[in-house]
Amino acid sequence: MKLTKKTRMPVDKLTHAHFEVFPVWEYASDEEGDEGMDETWVRPVSAKQVPADEYSQLVTATFTTANGRQFAGFMSVSPVCSTKKVLDHSGGTLFHGLQQCCLIDLNGPAIDFLKKECVDELENVLKLSSKEIFPLSFVLGTLIEGESKLRKGMFTAPPKSKSKKR
Repeated sequence: MKLTKKTRMPVDKLTHAHFEVFPVWEYASDEEGDEGMDETWVRPVSAKQVPADEYSQLVTATFTTANGRQFAGFMSVSPVCSTKKVLDHSGGTLFHGLQQCCLIDLNGPAIDFLKKECVDELENVLKLSSKEIFPLSFVLGTLIEGESKLRKGMFTAPPKSKSKKR
């Protein structure tokens, strides 16, 4: 399929190749309800930089595991809510072949079973232990409008659950 500004697809169909053509994508929420489309559909953004005044932009990224392996993927960032020190994001997706591995803030408010599922999926798909994966760093593959440095961040391992002594 030739990618154009008119390309639309469900977010779970995105691959690294899509981000090589368009480094920034967005949810097509204003098209929700069009034939066959729902809230999961995305479209490319023609800008080569992340628009600074937007929410939930899907931005190409490179992820590096604790043991040094690199993977392509994307982050969901909201530059309009970010500060110079803190990149507002709702997680991301790491590509392994044609598979997508969802990434969430393992130390944030997500439900514990989702955190466990995220870690389990990463370990199973990447064939690495949690210690080999975390901390998992990322760097965006394109600039946020008005900035001169690529944004970086990190996913740390979830905190160890404290077992109650009896």
